[in-house]
Amino acid sequence: MRRQIVLSRPIQVGIVTVATSDELLSNVGLSAWQDSGGLALEQVLPPEAFTIVRPLVVHGGKQKEVERMLKDWCEAPNPAARCDLILTLGGDGPAPRDIMPDALRAVVQREIPGLAEMLRQGCQKLRPGGKELLPAALSRATAGCRARTLIVNIPGCYAKPAEAIRILLPILPEALMSIGVEAFESDSAAGAMAAPD
Repeated sequence: MRRQIVLSRPIQVGIVTVATSDELLSNVGLSAWQDSGGLALEQVLPPEAFTIVRPLVVHGGKQKEVERMLKDWCEAPNPAARCDLILTLGGDGPAPRDIMPDALRAVVQREIPGLAEMLRQGCQKLRPGGKELLPAALSRATAGCRARTLIVNIPGCYAKPAEAIRILLPILPEALMSIGVEAFESDSAAGAMAAPD
């Protein structure tokens, strides 16, 4: 029987998406956020359990910039701007501009590769062959933690980011509690995290 989790406050989330086309780079604001998959990730996270405090679209290939941004999101002096969870989408393939896993490895203090493996396996089950998108076998996505922030690369093999979040959500409470995120009260009869239908 799965433990039931009570939140004392919403999980503070940062979402980073990678623009990979000239057309997308020319967009600004909501248009770029939607086209890069950020809006889809935001909409699938249950609003009663998660609040988006840091949304950002970045250019591919800018590893040092991404590293500085991730560190800032993990260590922001203002608790209201500090992330418990950072999700990245895109930039996890083998191409030279795909730097998101490299940036993550440069920032985290401990890797948690099992989370990315779980997501790759889920992608293979949902999308046999992976013809239109990055095949799961070519994804370099990983996961890890810096201080009390969990950072997860969402593999680029998903047609819909919501599919990856649905796989990740059941294990997130245990993962966040294990790194010391202070957003949980105790076990109770309250419902566990679940993505909206």
